[in-house]
Amino acid sequence: MECHGYQRLISRLVDGELEASLAHELNDHLAGCPACGQIYQRMLELNRGLGSVPSPALKPALAERVKERIADRRRAIEEKEGMRLWVRVPLMAMVAFLALGLGELAGKSIHEIIASDRGEEALEAISPDQTESFADVLIHLGSQENSR
Repeated sequence: MECHGYQRLISRLVDGELEASLAHELNDHLAGCPACGQIYQRMLELNRGLGSVPSPALKPALAERVKERIADRRRAIEEKEGMRLWVRVPLMAMVAFLALGLGELAGKSIHEIIASDRGEEALEAISPDQTESFADVLIHLGSQENSR
């Protein structure tokens, strides 16, 4: 490992959060590297200095307010996720019905559809007017074929 990698571990060593094997390896490196040793010493001094700064007294109600806000946020996320499910279920059902309708049509040629007893109606469905979308035409045509 190079100095940059060791320097990233120094803060964890100072805080006592480094695994024993890495701590031993880092201590060996610090003993032989003056640049990293200097960073380590500065980090120790900074940590001691911060430890002597008095903490402001927190109001007991603050913790309760924070817990309430976290709970509110969780509830909002859960409600949002629940709503997404109710939007996805009908959408997936529509896709399934469309797939079933198209599956019924997949084995038939245009000639078979036109030559059927409802050929004129099928022709109108194939060449829709401008008010219907292509998806509407497919659903309509599939439902007609499925109703037979």
